[in-house]
Amino acid sequence: MENKSIKARVVAVCSSAEKGTRKIPQNSARILKDCGLAGDAHAEIGTKRQASLLAVESIEEMKGLSSGNSMYSGGYNGKTQGIF
Repeated sequence: MENKSIKARVVAVCSSAEKGTRKIPQNSARILKDCGLAGDAHAEIGTKRQASLLAVESIEEMKGLSSGNSMYSGGYNGKTQGIF
């Protein structure tokens, strides 16, 4: 059943200075035009993966498919809710 009361929002912003490492939740972030999230390893002009988002709804759906799912695991910069 769809919940119509949820509004679109960013739940978390995460970054990592090194590629291949877990992204850490940040209190705030600065997005650089045509580059990505300031301070993130993938923030480079011309790269295809400047920033990545993952929906809370997808995280909930994936729970149980693999062990060790936490709120901030994975390689995404933003966790969203209500954006489809």
